[in-house]
Amino acid sequence: MAINNVKEVLEGICKSLREIGFDFELNDENARIYFEYKGEDFNTKFIIRVDEMAELIYVYSYLPFSVPQEKMYEMAVAVCVASNNLVDGYFDLDMESGDIMFKMTISFKSSKVGESVGAQIGFIAPLIVEANDDSLYDLASGKIDLPQFLAKHALG
Repeated sequence: MAINNVKEVLEGICKSLREIGFDFELNDENARIYFEYKGEDFNTKFIIRVDEMAELIYVYSYLPFSVPQEKMYEMAVAVCVASNNLVDGYFDLDMESGDIMFKMTISFKSSKVGESVGAQIGFIAPLIVEANDDSLYDLASGKIDLPQFLAKHALG
């Protein structure tokens, strides 16, 4: 049985986002929060969805550009490399639309949602996107090639 209900989880996340200084939109009906992170080069929109049955918080963010069809193979490799370097979350490439989405899942099973969850959503998720969006965009737009991307994101 969940310790939190959706309303408590949403309130906890909103409180943390407010303390961090984010403006956001809360939609109680579909248990979602929307906020935008203003990065150095891109503004990125985030969607937070709370699933009470699964006791999970989903964080989604579409990167603000699409991948051209001729770059799809290179981007598939790049998205895997960028995701492999992460402890939390991953990037996902839709091969049909060319959209790249960052996804993060946070469990609140048998625990109270506290400030650390809000900080994870408000600080860590945007910083992960910010740390990767420039090089993914540069590859998609042809400013760099795959070997340059791989050198920039070398493991270790």
